[in-house]
Amino acid sequence: MINLNPTDWDSIARRVTNKALPIFEIPFNTRLKSEIISSLFEIETASYYKENGYNIKNASNDSEPDIFFIDSNTPLEIKVTKDKSSIKWMGNKISKKESQFVLIVWNEVESNLFSTDKGLKFYITTVYLTPEDWSGKDDGYSYHASFLPFSVVQSKEKTNLVGNEKKLCEYIKCNCYNCADTKTRLTTMILCPKCGNKRCPKATDHHNECTNSNDVGQEGSRY
Repeated sequence: MINLNPTDWDSIARRVTNKALPIFEIPFNTRLKSEIISSLFEIETASYYKENGYNIKNASNDSEPDIFFIDSNTPLEIKVTKDKSSIKWMGNKISKKESQFVLIVWNEVESNLFSTDKGLKFYITTVYLTPEDWSGKDDGYSYHASFLPFSVVQSKEKTNLVGNEKKLCEYIKCNCYNCADTKTRLTTMILCPKCGNKRCPKATDHHNECTNSNDVGQEGSRY
């Protein structure tokens, strides 16, 4: 298995949130939203790791791994499901692989009296699975022929990357430099949301503290 870093997946989850929220202004049903989030995770995972120097191959068809780390010869499969009372990941005959998986549970952040911010929340874990871990009738290539129960995942050794089994991690749309897409980076002056300075470390990465300074050479700032 490849060693996956929670900090990396925090950044990937934020990228997915930033891409998904404008799309979700259209009232899609839950299944279509899950498919959109799944596709975005595949795209943003590959993009993120490529940007950080990894040699990555994306799947060109369903029989190939979603993400393939070429240098370590390691496949990675990504599965997404909506948070609900009975969590399970759906698949088909092709899904039943012996591989490292990243399993994602998602839900929407609902606006309330105290905040109108829209967002997504995630629980992301990685675990090694075999075909025997999947349940359901294997009738060929029907997408919902097989499913992976949450109870199976709970019984295995796994590494949580974002959130945990009891609490999903919330992501509100973020416009720091590290979360912004290429178009935003090229066309927008990215400023700290607190002090408004472009050289503040928080403008570079939302994890950094706001320094209320526009000085050059601050730790954590890209300037």
